[in-house]
Amino acid sequence: MVREAFAGLDYDESGHIIIEPDPGAKSPQRCGDQAVAVLRGEVTSVAGTPIAVDADTICLHRDRPNAVEIAEAIRDRFASEGVRLAAMAEVADARS
Repeated sequence: MVREAFAGLDYDESGHIIIEPDPGAKSPQRCGDQAVAVLRGEVTSVAGTPIAVDADTICLHRDRPNAVEIAEAIRDRFASEGVRLAAMAEVADARS
C-alpha cells in the first residue's frame, strides 16, 4: 500500500480532496507548485490554510483537458528541483 496526494485537485479545510463533477483545465504551473508542496509535506486548502500531507505518490488525473501539459509541468518542475521519478513498484518496495 502507498499513500497518495493529488497535484491537480483542490483540498478543503478538512484536508479532503474536492472532486469536480466536470473537471476543467487547471494551471500547469499551479499543479507543479502543488506537487512540490506535497513532496515537502503540505498542501494549501482553497481557503489558504496549510494542511499537512504524508504521501508516497502524486496522482494525476487524465480527465482534465490539459492533463498532458500538467504532467509535463510537474515533470519539468521535479527536474528543476532535483526530484527523481520512480516506478510505483520501487515506491511500494521502499514502503515494505
